[in-house]
This record gives sequence, structure tokens and C-alpha cells, in this order.
Amino acid sequence: MRMLGKVAQKFPHVEEPAVMTDLHLRVNQETGDVMVFDDDDTEITRIVVEEWIGNTEDDGIFYKEVANGIRHLLLTDNFGATLGIIMPYSFVLETETGEHIEELFVADTDDTIIIGGAFMENLEKDLDDFLHHLMDE
Repeated sequence: MRMLGKVAQKFPHVEEPAVMTDLHLRVNQETGDVMVFDDDDTEITRIVVEEWIGNTEDDGIFYKEVANGIRHLLLTDNFGATLGIIMPYSFVLETETGEHIEELFVADTDDTIIIGGAFMENLEKDLDDFLHHLMDE
């Protein structure tokens, strides 16, 4: 996506990053706008995704599809972990008014951690099952 290329140009990889920020992706379902902001609410870039213009899907379904698509792009070639931003930082999906929807991606000092989506589904149940299994043995 062209948007990620613009973000990479704004925060090129450097040996010792000096910028400390998260990246906030604000998506407008009606206009197809995708805007990227830093923590100070400064707009970094903006694009229009024509396929999203006038989208009438339920908000929950729309944002879930957007989150999955952007998360996939961020994982391509480990894009999110190659920016010149002090770690840890995250990509956060928001509504056009800045309302938090979910964290898409967290770049940490050693590894990249995905938060949200299928990764976190049923995590509490899995942990409970694991603990019960340990206690039974």
C-alpha cells in the first residue's frame, strides 16, 4: 500500500532512532480516507482507498476487514519493525474521529508482537486450559 511507503519515507531506518511515537491509522468508511498521525496528532500521510468509498457494511465487519488487511501489509517483509522510530512503538487502528479500535502491530526491541485479531482470540481460555493441565499432572 502506498501509505506504508510514505510512512517509511517519513521515518527511514537509522542506526539510532531519535523519534518516539506510535502511528495512528484513522479510517473513514464513507470517504475511503486513511490518514496516519503521530502521537502529537500531526498528519504524516493520507490516501484514499477507492474500494472503501461509500462502504455500507456494519462498522464491526468493516474495521475487522481493514485491520486484517493492514496487519497483513505490516507483516510483509517485517515492515513495521524496520522504521526509524524508538521501540517499542505500535500501529493503532482508529475511527476517523480518533476513537481507538485496536492495536494492529507492536514493534518491540527484540521481536515483533501482533496484538488483536486471531492471535488474541480465546487467549484467556487457552491459558486457563494450560493451567488446569499443569495442575492435573
